[in-house]
Amino acid sequence: MQGRTIHDGDGVTAVVRANAVYIRLPRAESDQQYSEIFQALQHVFNQGFNEIDWIVDVSALSQLPLALLSVFTSFREELESKQHRLLLAGLRPEAFPASANADGPLFSQQRLMSLAR
Repeated sequence: MQGRTIHDGDGVTAVVRANAVYIRLPRAESDQQYSEIFQALQHVFNQGFNEIDWIVDVSALSQLPLALLSVFTSFREELESKQHRLLLAGLRPEAFPASANADGPLFSQQRLMSLAR
């Protein structure tokens, strides 16, 4: 990714480019790895990068645990309160937790299309 790297650790890379933060998440298979992803996302958010759009590449995740889904929902709400967006790129339907509703407000096709604008 080109741009200014603001985080590069635990497999999470975050780069500021134009008016957005581009974040690439690593493959994760354990609770510890998901915890490290959460901490990295929180670190980026707390650095003040909560007033621009976020584009998060989740294509390496084979599953999206409910705890991480909650984190994304919280970040989305905070970003939207400041007129910014969160887009999850590369999310596969089979990655959703069994209890999550894939047609909910964060992941509906219409919602993802509106976030991409």
